[in-house]
Amino acid sequence: MIGRPDRLLYDSSGEKLLAGLETKTANVANRRVWGAEGTDDVPKHYLLQSQWYAGLAGLDDWRLAVAFLDSEGVMRTYREYQIAFDAELYDALVESAVDFWENYVVPGNPPEMERADPTTQRWVAERFPANVAPIERATDAEEALMREYLDARNAKLEAEAALEQVETRLKLAIGERDEFFVDNALRQRNLETLQGLAPRRLPRRRRRTETVRRNARTLRENGSGRSPLRNETAQIRRRLNLAV
Repeated sequence: MIGRPDRLLYDSSGEKLLAGLETKTANVANRRVWGAEGTDDVPKHYLLQSQWYAGLAGLDDWRLAVAFLDSEGVMRTYREYQIAFDAELYDALVESAVDFWENYVVPGNPPEMERADPTTQRWVAERFPANVAPIERATDAEEALMREYLDARNAKLEAEAALEQVETRLKLAIGERDEFFVDNALRQRNLETLQGLAPRRLPRRRRRTETVRRNARTLRENGSGRSPLRNETAQIRRRLNLAV
């Protein structure tokens, strides 16, 4: 079993291992799926990743440092989360990993596809690079699958047409303004979307310059002494500014 954590945190002597660290970026519009800072209320896949790494490293403490960015890549807020190692959960993860390895990887039997993510799509394309088998009549199951596909495609086309119509109406309503003034709840949820619809945009070079300046200002306002983890991640946070 392997893992590739972003960083391991040591004490000031550099000898005692204290915790592990994962650095993440997230869309500020999705921050409602993250809980209060300092808790372990994080998206499930990040929680499981942290438990896996903590178990492999033999640590009781794992940290998440999260920069929430807007559509321009500007950091709007920064939070830190702390994950306590759960031995029972880690054992369940190991059992699941061993089961997957022994029942699917070793015998070469792919599991039932749950979603068509980019990795799955790439795997299908690599497995069947060309059509070499003769044409055959579809089985009942294949015909049902084809009907399911057609229904899903038609629903997608209808949804895209409705979305395009609403976006156009919103652009007309916004006009030359940056955004609408809405109630606080709706503003928090849709601020980035409304700004993204605004027809007037800054030149790319100017946007990049202002992005770096606003990131620096955000970091200064947050301060650097809130916790030892901030000092440990100062270099990583500076990289966020340079990478925009």
